[in-house]
Amino acid sequence: MNKCSEVTALLRRSSKMTQDRILFICYCLLGSQEGECATEEGCGRLSLASLCMLLRYAFPGAPPRFLFALGSNSMLLRSPDRGATWKTVFSPHPTPTDAHDRNDTKENGGVALGDIMAVLQGRNEAGVDVRDENVLWVVCQGETVVFGGKKGIIGLSGNRGLSFTLHEDEFASLVGKAAKLSYAALLDSTHLVVTCEEKVILAELLPGEDSGSPWTLSAPKLLLTCKQNVCLLQVHERGTQCEIIVAEPSLLHYSPDSGSHFVELEHSFGFIRGIDFLSSTRNTHLPRFPSEARVLQGEKVTKTKRADSSSDPVSYEYAVGVKKSLDLATLRGVMSGVERSFLTVDHGGNTAYRYLFICGVGTEVLPYDYSAMLCICLRASGEELCAYTIGSRVSYVPYTRSGPGEALLCATSTVPESDKTTFIRGNSSGVAFSGDGVKWSDPKRSSPVSIIPCDGGDVIVCGQRNTITTFSCNATATWPIPSELRIPSLINVAYLQ
Repeated sequence: MNKCSEVTALLRRSSKMTQDRILFICYCLLGSQEGECATEEGCGRLSLASLCMLLRYAFPGAPPRFLFALGSNSMLLRSPDRGATWKTVFSPHPTPTDAHDRNDTKENGGVALGDIMAVLQGRNEAGVDVRDENVLWVVCQGETVVFGGKKGIIGLSGNRGLSFTLHEDEFASLVGKAAKLSYAALLDSTHLVVTCEEKVILAELLPGEDSGSPWTLSAPKLLLTCKQNVCLLQVHERGTQCEIIVAEPSLLHYSPDSGSHFVELEHSFGFIRGIDFLSSTRNTHLPRFPSEARVLQGEKVTKTKRADSSSDPVSYEYAVGVKKSLDLATLRGVMSGVERSFLTVDHGGNTAYRYLFICGVGTEVLPYDYSAMLCICLRASGEELCAYTIGSRVSYVPYTRSGPGEALLCATSTVPESDKTTFIRGNSSGVAFSGDGVKWSDPKRSSPVSIIPCDGGDVIVCGQRNTITTFSCNATATWPIPSELRIPSLINVAYLQ
């Protein structure tokens, strides 16, 4: 029974293309076991864990194990099947749904409604007051799920959201009490990065001695202090290290080594609100090293901005170059860190570069929402670091300007059969798709809050109006979140692989 449920769960959270491959591989394995291996002595059988691992890595992209949807009333839902079914895993104030549930449940063998409510409310030994509007985000990694937001509230789970431990003002020593934690990301299962206004803070998550013990946080550590309020925090895992990007208006802070060293990168793209690291895109499909880098080789700070020579009147390219003196330890730390994630080219010296797919609002030319390809170039010269940011394929969303509280999203997805990259961007007008980042489809599904690329080239779009839509190569499916779960609207959706 356990084997059947494990395989069934894998099929339920996989795309149609992945399901076909799973069934085909299972058929081949079954035929091999019953045919050749059945007559040979010492022919071992694969365990269930080995079969599941083989099925998982036999195709590009891993299906999301769980989706976590956060409502505007601070309720958290979990789905094991890509949004088709949901259940509540946290509620700030769960209430009975009818008169029968309000009665004492001694008649039901002692299974009191209060016990269920205690699980939904989480372990709250500190008496944390979680109100409807206090939770703003949810992040996941490994077995860890964390949510938080206003009033310095943090909820920790080390068992994939089955139970939570609530904390309040754990970062008060650095940001004061009742602070608003605007953005968060997990470096791994035990290290959390949060932002509060212009500060970026790291804390270690400490699990209890056993599965039933509460989780705690270590003393927070200040990683970075920006000049203005942070407008984006993004993390990308590469091997044992993580790339961290912190964005403030017209400035990026990039760390290739989990926050040990940061380098400043100026740009001309205003508020960058979304970044995709192009991890699913082959290097051969990325743009070539930009020719605009030749104007950034001078000794002085150089800024250039020019209109693209193409016939598109709203297509622009930007280049900003800055040369700064750094201490030798920081310079070596940055350049050794970028070796794992950057490409190199011999262009006026050994230059390391990488591309990012970005979206935001408020460039120097037009104040509308945009998407673009941003090339980060780093070159060490003695004790100086030359840092360039070069933008291309800038595409605007006409007459649309997202406010600070509106989602502005971008992502990429790779279709296995064609091995081509699909660029995706979303704002209040809807979600649009592109094959090159220049020509975009008409927007669909207005007001998305999350875009989740999945296995098999599928894309899950979570809408503010409690809808989960899956875009496949040749089909579209939409599931509404049931009204009995009492979610006014969605504000954030995260996934756990």
